[in-house]
Amino acid sequence: RALLAADKPYEKRTIPKSDRSRSLLVNSVTDSILCQALGADEKKDIVDAFEEVKFEKGTDVIIQGDKGEMFYVIEQGSVEVLVAGPNGGPSMNFGKLSVGRSFGELALMYDTPRNATVRATESVVAWQLDRDQYRGIVRHHQQQRINRYADFLKGVPILQRLKPKELNDMAAGLVEDKFAAGEVIIKQGETGETFYIVLE
Repeated sequence: RALLAADKPYEKRTIPKSDRSRSLLVNSVTDSILCQALGADEKKDIVDAFEEVKFEKGTDVIIQGDKGEMFYVIEQGSVEVLVAGPNGGPSMNFGKLSVGRSFGELALMYDTPRNATVRATESVVAWQLDRDQYRGIVRHHQQQRINRYADFLKGVPILQRLKPKELNDMAAGLVEDKFAAGEVIIKQGETGETFYIVLE
């Protein structure tokens, strides 16, 4: 079940980080499928919100079957990924994750049990982000975009007869695209499926 709205009011959180740690988290967030469609400000707030956590060797960072709420990025050390064998058999080892790798990503979006156990194979320093923070950041910036787009749409002549709710609904459906100078946006003769409004 996808969870798109934050359960708690959004409060920006900024955890101090070294340049090395910030760079590691920026790379991880940039590569994350859950963050690829987010804007630069959203990604910055997500990086700011990560909190450092440490685990001793042998600690189960996440346990298969438990409710997932955290996303982790490894800064130091390594972990192994274990999946319970069929019919209560021995766990199967699906390999190791080390510095720069992440795990637990789907917990930010889906309220489903963990599908593997992740265990520290040595002392681990990691950064964690919880679901409430992620959803709060996404929701906050989404509402800011809707407000900005709605204000812009009010000035579009062909849309001035629309009611405020209709403008807000349209603003919520807008997707911002960027085009380089000289790039073709629509081509004569092609079937048109997209309505464009020049923002800037």
